[in-house]
Amino acid sequence: MSCQSAVYQWTEVVTTHMPHLSKPQAAVLALWGVGMVLARSCALSTVSGFLAKGLERKPNTVRQQLRVIVKRILRKYGYPPDKQEKATQTVLEQAEVLSEIWAIA
Repeated sequence: MSCQSAVYQWTEVVTTHMPHLSKPQAAVLALWGVGMVLARSCALSTVSGFLAKGLERKPNTVRQQLRVIVKRILRKYGYPPDKQEKATQTVLEQAEVLSEIWAIA
């Protein structure tokens, strides 16, 4: 199974089980989940590196795409533009911390 089809299938599962999430939110969660499984890590650089290989993209491109999706979500919910960069960094850091916790559980 290709990485793209894995991400697509996992996005469908996430959407089914969490219908309250927007499509971009489900996509980020699916990308992050598939990336963690492939990388066996939850660090942003490691996850984006593995996703980049599977999606045939550059790691920085994948990392930037994750950041853009988070920024869109913040904008959608009215987060102040001057605080979006810090919030984006916080969201990505929280995703790493949560995935570490979930990996232990």
